[in-house]
Amino acid sequence: MKTQRTRAGITAIHTVVLMFTFLFLATNAYAKKQDSGDASRKDNAEKVVGDDGIIDIYAVERGFHVGVEVGANYVLNLGSGPALNPNWSSVGQRFGVRLGYDVLNNLTLGVFTLAQFHRLDVDLSNTMAGRVTGDISHFAPGVYGSFAFVTKHRFFSYVRGGIGLDFWVPSDRLVSADDGQSEYPLLIANESIAASLLAEVALGVEYYTKLRHISLGVELGFQANIRPELFGLFVTFPVKYTF
Repeated sequence: MKTQRTRAGITAIHTVVLMFTFLFLATNAYAKKQDSGDASRKDNAEKVVGDDGIIDIYAVERGFHVGVEVGANYVLNLGSGPALNPNWSSVGQRFGVRLGYDVLNNLTLGVFTLAQFHRLDVDLSNTMAGRVTGDISHFAPGVYGSFAFVTKHRFFSYVRGGIGLDFWVPSDRLVSADDGQSEYPLLIANESIAASLLAEVALGVEYYTKLRHISLGVELGFQANIRPELFGLFVTFPVKYTF
């Protein structure tokens, strides 16, 4: 029998799939109505411009962009961090916003804000022992860079890496409100703040729709928190708009 949490997860996955399908069909249908543009530009979808030999892809808009992403994370119970997946069966949620700039056709630099959520059962014995129990979240501002190793017309394949400062909420799940002490070796620990260092790396595929400014993608990645050590996997579905 499916639990309420399992049904909620399945509903979320269906929502993401339907959203991407709608965006894909809508942008391509609209683009067909606008597809009476310059024929010479369509015939030369890729061309080398400038003395540096940079390839310009007409089907892909490059420059400043903003993106949102939604996905799931799966924590591996390794390291000195809190056990956020005690039964190896819990999947968390992941949401993010990214602002970036395409320095080159295949190189992007930017900043991000990431939010992750974990649902845990309340365990009084763990609470009395000073261990994490109950729902907990963490929010991380940071910087990232990505390098596209495949740039084929509308499809890009890339690797992305990022680093940020991860703030745990509520902080008293990791830090005692009485003395500011924690069972975990946090990077920052006091009565009101519990923070660790976040690092992540991901492989992604990005498809630029026929509207050029809008792209859809999927990423698979690995993330690690340092102080305390916490490791996990994630999958995310980014939507990006390039100005």
